[in-house]
Order: sequence, then structure tokens, then C-alpha cells
Amino acid sequence: MSKSDEWMQPDRLAQSAESERGNLSAHGDFGCYARVNSTGSLADSGIESHNLVFADGRGALYKQMWRGLRLNAIADIGCGLGLTSAALARQFPAASVYGYELSPDAIEFARRSFPQVTFECRVINKDCALERRLDLILCQEFYPFTRTADLVLQIDVLRGLRNNLADGGCIIVELSERDYDTSILVNLENITGFALERRVMPYDRVFRSLPILPLARLASFFMRLATRQPRNIHLKFTPLKGH
Repeated sequence: MSKSDEWMQPDRLAQSAESERGNLSAHGDFGCYARVNSTGSLADSGIESHNLVFADGRGALYKQMWRGLRLNAIADIGCGLGLTSAALARQFPAASVYGYELSPDAIEFARRSFPQVTFECRVINKDCALERRLDLILCQEFYPFTRTADLVLQIDVLRGLRNNLADGGCIIVELSERDYDTSILVNLENITGFALERRVMPYDRVFRSLPILPLARLASFFMRLATRQPRNIHLKFTPLKGH
């Protein structure tokens, strides 16, 4: 494991989040979360580089992509400020939605802003026990599935999350193909114990203009040919029985 990967271990990240709590001059995710929590506003925080801001559009996309799944309990892992968590609660009002994040600043803002979601500040690792059975666990651009190619760590966290699934539940991992060499994408052939479905998502800005999934996919296909922009990849991990 490289020194950079060691620093990015979940427990080390949690220590950094706690030590940088309330630090408006901190860099990266934690500084953005501190600024938003302090001001109550996303403006001028730089949060768009760290959290999905157009979360309602993504939530509407999920409603079409996840049609047919039983969704009584949904977890948003690495939920940040809770924007996606709240969008999920609006799109799936019959489901209980839970957001998990290791930044105290982010969780304070999320709890204050989105009371319809249950938020918890905690580390997600191979030993995580979430005290509930979940039908779907969503990991959007979540370390260690991005920013590292550490296969052992990725398998450990997948198995830890699997222990919190209800029967028939699944884990969704989303990330950009631009990070292929430093993500779980490079290791998919070496991950066992799950049935894997891999899908390409339409571009967010295309779906906002064409909020019908087949049309958005078709338009995104031609946009990809014209621009070569990286695509978002949607990975569905469903545990195999007996593994």
C-alpha cells in the first residue's frame, strides 16, 4: 500500500474530518463542508467539486433506473451534505432513507436541512454494522471505490456493506470512467461473491433536458461520440447465495 493510500484509509479519513471540523480554511471536502455548515449556503463554497449538486435530477433518473426493485430502506454511503439523500427521500417517499458520512460538519448541515432523512456520522469500513437491513446501498464516488485501485480494501468494504443488506438487496457503486485506473473498475474481474451488472448512465445535463431514460441514453451516446467526455458508470452488486 502506498503512503497516499494509507492516508486515505477510512479510519485515517475520519480522523482528518474530526481534526478539521469547523476549519473554514481546510482544503477539499472537509473545508467545503465546514464553509457550508457555517454559512448555511452552498454559494461560494466550492461544494460542486465534491458533492452532486443537481441531486433532484439524479433522483429522478434513479426512479427510472431502479424500477422493479423493492425499496423499503435505502442507504446513501458517503452522503456528504445529504443532497442526494434528500432527493432519494423525495423520489421514494415510501422508503426510509439513511445517510452516512464521516464529516461532522456535513452531518450537522444535513440533519438541520433534511429532517426527512436519518443521518449518522460514522466510518464505513469492513466492520461496519449499520443496525438495519437495507434493500439498496448507494455509493456515489465513494472512497475506496474511487481514488485507489486497492483490491483488498475494495473487497473488504463490499463484504462489510453486504452484511447490512436485506434478502434480495444490492449495492450500487457509481463513478466516472475518467478514474478507471484508480478505481474499482480496474478490479471488477477479480471480485467474487456478487452478480455484477454494469450500465452506462446518461449525462446529467442531457437527462435534465430529456428526462426519459431511453431518449437520454440515445442523446448521450451521440454526445459521447462528438465530445469523448467520460461517462458515469453504474455498477450493481447483488450477493450470490453461498458466498
